[in-house]
Amino acid sequence: MFSTIIVPFDFTPACVGALRHAAVIAEHEGADLHCVHVYEDFLSYYEIGASTAYALDRASVAELRERLEAEIVKVEPESAERAGWTGEVLEGNPAFRIAERASEFRAPLVVLPTHGRGRFRRFLMGSVANQLLHDLDCPVLTGVHLETPERFPSTGYQQVLCAVGMHPGSESVIRAAAEFARSWEAPLTVVNAINIFRGGPVRVTEFPTDLRRYYLDSTEKEIREILTRNDIEADVRVDLQAPDEYVAKVAADLKADILVAGRGHVTGPAAPFRHRVFDLIRESPAPVLSIKESATPNVD
Repeated sequence: MFSTIIVPFDFTPACVGALRHAAVIAEHEGADLHCVHVYEDFLSYYEIGASTAYALDRASVAELRERLEAEIVKVEPESAERAGWTGEVLEGNPAFRIAERASEFRAPLVVLPTHGRGRFRRFLMGSVANQLLHDLDCPVLTGVHLETPERFPSTGYQQVLCAVGMHPGSESVIRAAAEFARSWEAPLTVVNAINIFRGGPVRVTEFPTDLRRYYLDSTEKEIREILTRNDIEADVRVDLQAPDEYVAKVAADLKADILVAGRGHVTGPAAPFRHRVFDLIRESPAPVLSIKESATPNVD
């Protein structure tokens, strides 16, 4: 499914954990692994590791590249010997350079931790991260659990959950989730939460029973039609609740190892810096694999 995995890296424990997750996936997929550290200019000082400041002259850039490659070797010594597992130090805007590098690889996956130190925290959590999720066309794996390597299942992903919003891009997300689940031989569950009260939370007790049943049945039917059309086997769960809360609840109930969700554009004054998937990333008890939604059924 992925031929190259890209890991933005700043030498913090968060990024080390993300790298370990990426290495497991790369080994499973037979993919190349590419660590990237981005700095903005040679005159800037950045916090590297716990507290050491580096003046990023050319000698320091070479040293950072060596450290990157050393981290890869520590994570997976045997696989790291392959030419496709490399480290790279780049200068420029972090979001732009990561997106640029991702566009140069075939079928890439970008793995992002959700926390960092120093200026890199802005890259991971602030407006630059929003811009990166907006600009990338490839899948992005992120979440707080990437920082905890022991949380990664020793036998790989065993429960895959797919959250969809039932709009033209949803079918492409379900297909991608099914392909991912098949590659790990894991069961797939598709979940949808219907929140028809756009201005606030759904009050289930005030919702007419017949109308509630209609929305639930029609949504489940639509999902099952997509599954049948694409020859996909999956369980289906739908409810009238706030999407991020219900998806997180189902993920916890199933003990899902990963949540697959669509990454679409948000209209209005918040676009392009705000994405629905950010709500799921914050609430999900499992890492989130976000897929750029396509209006066509085929995501190959």
